[in-house]
Amino acid sequence: MRQPSGISGGLVFPKAGKGVITLVVIHVVAYVIYLILLRLGVRFAATELAMVPQDVLLRGRIWQPVTSVLLHAPTDVGHLLFNMLFLWWFGSPLEGWWGAKGLYRAYIISAAGGVLLTLLAGLAVVPLGPTSSLFHLWTGAHLGASGAVLGLTVCWGAVLWNEELNFMFIGRMKVKTFIFVLVGIQLLTALSYDSTSSTSHFGGIIAGFLYGRGWFRPGALKNWMTHRRVQAKLAERQRQRGRFDVIEGGKDSDDPIVH
Repeated sequence: MRQPSGISGGLVFPKAGKGVITLVVIHVVAYVIYLILLRLGVRFAATELAMVPQDVLLRGRIWQPVTSVLLHAPTDVGHLLFNMLFLWWFGSPLEGWWGAKGLYRAYIISAAGGVLLTLLAGLAVVPLGPTSSLFHLWTGAHLGASGAVLGLTVCWGAVLWNEELNFMFIGRMKVKTFIFVLVGIQLLTALSYDSTSSTSHFGGIIAGFLYGRGWFRPGALKNWMTHRRVQAKLAERQRQRGRFDVIEGGKDSDDPIVH
């Protein structure tokens, strides 16, 4: 995968490529179909397309992790619009560096991270029982691509981590500072009584950061294992050399003794 080069001092959003446009079209078309089904009173669309952890893990609604990412809140068009705007802003540079396939891979991994953390959080609160204020993590519905989109945003930031850019309406700062601010906002949202699916957001953020730092890219695990083997061999050679160190001095002799 190509890495960014020639980074300028300002935040520049390149022209949307094929990959970004494809993702936007998929989301918009899925949303329109979703709204039409709801208007027609199709019960399946109203009750079975958002992801409910207990439905996925206990009732076999295995399609929900996919449909929940593709769709957005039917009562809030802004939910879709802002996600698509961030997808264009931060997905376009990723596609410029890695191509459409690299963008799709980052998107899928970020979305999967959001889904996985949401399911795990749901399981974790089951022992607390229905009276717990967190039990909604198990029984509540999750809908939207925010986890995947935030993952792409943080992935972009992870690549440009120490670069300093001029952000619109914010000013000049290092990219990592911008990411910390973004994560801070998500923390405040999670602590508030907002209905946002924070587990999806943080799952996407974690997965996107790891992908941006290279952990989930093709060959990353193989390269890490190779690095570990090389380090182990070097350490073994050092131990072998230590067994044959030259020690100065010796009985009745000025010659060194070899251990």
